[in-house]
Amino acid sequence: NYTDGTQKTIPDGEFDITTPDMSVVDAQQIYVSYTDNGVTRRTSYYINVMEIPAPSLVSISLSGEYKTEYQVGDTSLDLEGLIVTAHYSDDSTKTVSLDSIRWDVPDMTTPGEKEVIIRYNETGVDITDTFKIIVSEETEVATLKSVVLFGEYPIDFYVGDEFSYEGLEVVANYTDGTQKTIPDGEFDIT
Repeated sequence: NYTDGTQKTIPDGEFDITTPDMSVVDAQQIYVSYTDNGVTRRTSYYINVMEIPAPSLVSISLSGEYKTEYQVGDTSLDLEGLIVTAHYSDDSTKTVSLDSIRWDVPDMTTPGEKEVIIRYNETGVDITDTFKIIVSEETEVATLKSVVLFGEYPIDFYVGDEFSYEGLEVVANYTDGTQKTIPDGEFDIT
């Protein structure tokens, strides 16, 4: 501002400005001075130099290979292989241990798709993410019911002949009605 009421914008580099100490947390006064025709004028303003805020928890994400299929009547979740990643406001991430998370076991008394909510709390910030599991009717484990012999195999031998079971087919029957042909070497002949 000049005494005749006019103003002039001073280009950067044509005025002097003090450099604040940006390593000190404090309010700092900045001085700006300009000289024109041998007359120097100075003004100032304040800036606040603050601590960099700690990054805050923004979200979590779930990944990994973990169990998602359960039977009606199961009472707990197997989270082995689940990877929980915490995401922060400064774009950093960290892997969270399973000991640091909470979860609720959904109703597993009926079959169907169920939602599992994973909770992670850090410095009072509670963040959740979810994944789906399938609860199926309990199935009976098939067990061996009988062994049946098929095929054309020798049953008559002379003294001194070498024993042979060539042509013998061994079939296993299971309690669920399935059958399986047993390959040579996986059954015993005594």
